[in-house]
Amino acid sequence: EELSTRQNEYALERQRLSGALEESRRTLRNSLGVPSPAAAVDTARITSLETQLADERRRSVEQAVALQRAERRAAQFEDAQKSSEDQRIEASQRAREAERQRLVISEDLRKAQAQIVTLTAQAMEARERASMGAAEMGTIRFQAKYDCARLKGSLDELRYMLRSQSSSGGGPRPSLGAMRPPA
Repeated sequence: EELSTRQNEYALERQRLSGALEESRRTLRNSLGVPSPAAAVDTARITSLETQLADERRRSVEQAVALQRAERRAAQFEDAQKSSEDQRIEASQRAREAERQRLVISEDLRKAQAQIVTLTAQAMEARERASMGAAEMGTIRFQAKYDCARLKGSLDELRYMLRSQSSSGGGPRPSLGAMRPPA
């Protein structure tokens, strides 16, 4: 907006200076063509107009330089704005990518935690089975020892009965090796 305002001002100033130059030239032509007493007054006026013209040219050059500076500044501001917009877009894209990665990691964490719960339950079940198996083995050993002791007691009782029977007069004595314990 400032740039277009300066351009308009520059164009108007240029038109004004062109008009002043044309007026100066007309005055010079008129004064050089006819020498008169008024020509001395016109010479002073011409000098004054030439000074004004030089001043106006200097101002015109200064305004042109100022206009170029303003245009450069405007271009720099546009570049800076474009750069900051690009950076904002890039940062937005990085944020979206980071959010996607966070969601993936969150999902992986949830799956890992679910797997830990499942594995923990399986480990507890395996421990329970192992302890139940150990208890069963202990019970079987105890039962086997108990049955072994009971059978030894029955065998001893049978031997005692066989001795008592053979000592009270009975016939041939059967061999204990031929006798098998009941299954």
